Amino acid sequence: MKAENKQTPLSQRLNRTETKIPPEPRLEDIRQNYKVVSAVPTKTPRSQAESIVIYVSGATYRLYVYVETTGIWKYTALT
Repeated sequence: MKAENKQTPLSQRLNRTETKIPPEPRLEDIRQNYKVVSAVPTKTPRSQAESIVIYVSGATYRLYVYVETTGIWKYTALT
């Protein structure tokens, strides 16, 4: 018996061309959602959207995240 390669309803939806998101709008959405700053964040964020900040200063790029349980800003270097 030969196994048939049928698509599931989920794979059918994912393979449709109209459901694929072009890369340009996704990148623009990311830029609009996060604040870009040139000074290290120190204020306590008022919302979840404010708890992620992109820091740019010269050649230094960092992604800052506010850890609510400790009340501290943590960062990772971006390369």
